[in-house]
Amino acid sequence: MQVHIFRETGAKPGQECSDGHITHVVERISGATDTNELVVAVYLQTKGAAWRGEYCKVGRILSPWDFVPRSGHFSMAKAFGTPDGLPDKYVLIRMLFGTGARYPKSCHDSYGWTLDVESFEEHLAYLFAHELHHYRRHHLGLHPREGEQSANKWALARLNEVGYAIVHSRTATRKRRPGRKTMRIPAGRNPELLRNLKLGASHLGFEDLSELHAWIASRRKGMAQHLEQESREPRHEALRGLPDGTALRIRSSRRDKDNGKIVKKVRTPRRDSRRMVVEFPDGSRYYYPMDWLEVAG
Repeated sequence: MQVHIFRETGAKPGQECSDGHITHVVERISGATDTNELVVAVYLQTKGAAWRGEYCKVGRILSPWDFVPRSGHFSMAKAFGTPDGLPDKYVLIRMLFGTGARYPKSCHDSYGWTLDVESFEEHLAYLFAHELHHYRRHHLGLHPREGEQSANKWALARLNEVGYAIVHSRTATRKRRPGRKTMRIPAGRNPELLRNLKLGASHLGFEDLSELHAWIASRRKGMAQHLEQESREPRHEALRGLPDGTALRIRSSRRDKDNGKIVKKVRTPRRDSRRMVVEFPDGSRYYYPMDWLEVAG
């Protein structure tokens, strides 16, 4: 396994963030996992507290040309380029941390989990363990049919094995019944309710207003995403209903060379999935967003 650490100018050089310490944590978590074909890239940004991880190109072996993405959350990697000595073929885990984060802190992920991490080391260990589960699943075949929730559970169990104890909780969600909306969207304006909210907010202090501002921004974002997804749902439902083996055309993709290609539907992972597994003429398979696909012909 290779570990490459990239820092923006001014990123904290503290002991916890030293190259040697980061490498030690990654190797400690990987343990007995076969990581001979794994490359890990850690990016440390100067400002902000953002964090994210990515297991790249599910089901595909990469080449040195693939190390730097052309778009997406990790497009900032272009500023650092491709390191020397990469294997001719490998799989890649990328991780990004804003070194402006203050620890201890509570981290909220996209899957309904809240984790209380005491230090950057714990945060790094958790995120790498989560992405390592994807590597073990897709590349080593150790966790068939397990997704993001299982990756979180495995990551926390693995951290406990090596001596980390992260306090965590998961928001309970009801299983959605067919045809049931996941968010209740008001039909229109509600002047009376808005007036009462404004009267209540007039008694709040600066800190409370800051918290309310963040909640309102999150609520607006959630409503916008729900309405956008609701408008796409009829088309997604039609694609889900297609039999396996149906020919599909890629109408748009981040990889320009894939635009217009004809692929074959392999399966839809689950009922509410926004992606499906497609097979290219060369036999390679990818999870493709349904927004990028249309029926061929």
